[in-house]
Amino acid sequence: MQLKNFDYILLLTVILIACFGAVVIYSASFDPDLSFKRSFAFKQIAWILIGCFLCLVMAFIDYRFIGKISFLLYFFIIGLLVLVIIKGSIYGGAQRWLAIGTLRIQPSEFAKIIIILVLAKYLSWDNSNKHTWRYIFFTFLISIVPLILIVKQPDLGTALVFMPTIFILLFVSGARLKYLFILMLIGILSLPLGWFALKDYQKARILVFLNPNEDPLGSGYTVIQSKIAVGSGGLMGQGWLGGMQTRLKFLPERHTDFIFSVIGEEWGFIGALFVFSLFIIIFKRGLKVAELAKDLYGKLVAVGIVVMIFSHVIINIGMTIGVMPITGLPLPFITYGGSIMITMMVSVGILENIYGNRFMFS
Repeated sequence: MQLKNFDYILLLTVILIACFGAVVIYSASFDPDLSFKRSFAFKQIAWILIGCFLCLVMAFIDYRFIGKISFLLYFFIIGLLVLVIIKGSIYGGAQRWLAIGTLRIQPSEFAKIIIILVLAKYLSWDNSNKHTWRYIFFTFLISIVPLILIVKQPDLGTALVFMPTIFILLFVSGARLKYLFILMLIGILSLPLGWFALKDYQKARILVFLNPNEDPLGSGYTVIQSKIAVGSGGLMGQGWLGGMQTRLKFLPERHTDFIFSVIGEEWGFIGALFVFSLFIIIFKRGLKVAELAKDLYGKLVAVGIVVMIFSHVIINIGMTIGVMPITGLPLPFITYGGSIMITMMVSVGILENIYGNRFMFS
């Protein structure tokens, strides 16, 4: 891997959107009594720099080597997820974090990329089971243990991201379409049963999605305030540091889950379109990496990363404008947080690695 082989369009787009995210986080969490060094924006800049460093590191570690150790990483992340259940930190009613000194890490974020790596490795093996139910069964078997541990936290939003990723990886790897359609049908028919497995607050989120005005001061409060914020931005927005919903703190989780609402309020439709356009560039460059990959493993990893990132984008933006239930999924490269930033930057580093090795011969 050489610097001249980097996909600089992808890399610069990611850096641009991350820097823009830090600007929005500063506004979303602005406190005139707090110094910049103590602000969320300052911490986010630190995470961006760490993420960029790890992105470069991953770009120079042969992705085929990463594939060889993917199952070791898989068992490592399962160990961390078990540790979260045993002694994880609780915040907002969820037990998703591990405390390391003053830092809190969220292993479920790291699990996203590791599961993609291990599934891509399994699905790229040349075996006679590729067009059988056994092939699909073992794919879901690999996924089910970390998924159960993540749902247990509870973190249903993260678990849901894996569904489209698994199906598309199976499709790209050559699984029979009739099996995938049967699985989709089973999943749809099982939805009513899944209702009884949901916790009360998760049921409330779905009911609020269907009718936000059912509990406007309770479960429906956040989505109502989010829609007001986005709508009030109009075409050009109310200006940086000028959003009333943000400044008056009517909008909850402004610098995390509902950061896109702040973008819509302060930067308007133009700002929201700008952000979405950057994600489209990342999406297209990621698919280009998959197209140019010289082996099935590289192709599957690239596709899995693209699906993971875009699932986050669609679900997060969808929940802020009220067209999807609230799931708590972050907006990649923009939402405040170290774990999500590192996961996404590492993912981009792997894409760069696959792109840089597109001339290899195996």
